[in-house]
Amino acid sequence: MRRARSHNKPQYLRIKGLALAESGDTPAAVQLWKRVLAEYPSSLDAWPVREHLGDVARDEGRPDEAQRWYRELLELNPALKATTHMLEVSLAEILIANNNEAERDEAMRLLQSAINRGGLLNDQLFRWHLALIETATQLGDAETQRRAARTALSLVGRGPAFTRHPTVGMVNTDDVTIQRLRDLADGTPQRKKAHHRPWSRRNTHRT
Repeated sequence: MRRARSHNKPQYLRIKGLALAESGDTPAAVQLWKRVLAEYPSSLDAWPVREHLGDVARDEGRPDEAQRWYRELLELNPALKATTHMLEVSLAEILIANNNEAERDEAMRLLQSAINRGGLLNDQLFRWHLALIETATQLGDAETQRRAARTALSLVGRGPAFTRHPTVGMVNTDDVTIQRLRDLADGTPQRKKAHHRPWSRRNTHRT
């Protein structure tokens, strides 16, 4: 912190938190992010910090806490300034996993809002389509399953969004998900299964 200037201390704390989380020291990362909220609540970095905290809570199996962080951020910063612009998708994924009509309806509104914002990279669009497939699976909507699966498959293997950053925007998934998408794209509808989350949000953080 002694090396950081006063105007960029919250950014310094947030980025150091990302590095700690990347290395596996999540508790230390959370401590730094909460320090940003406590000491610099009006800073620009207070917005993405809430998203980071929600992501950690979700990854650690605390979806209710994740929802609280996501909803607080969406309420305070509806434009999602300085975030990954994937908060609505993240919240929708949690709601979809609960598999009930009211939350599914809200999830669909969130997904629509996310796509209307535009500017999503290929890996983010891939996540968006997986979430859409989950809702269609719950509803038994085979046509939406098929169309969303075909679009998701078309995103796999596309080049990076930025030539100087060869991994940014690249879809990161696994063979099981690819096969499931191929089955759906071929017109084989599927009933509700365990929620798939093969992507990595680390590729969507913007520091």
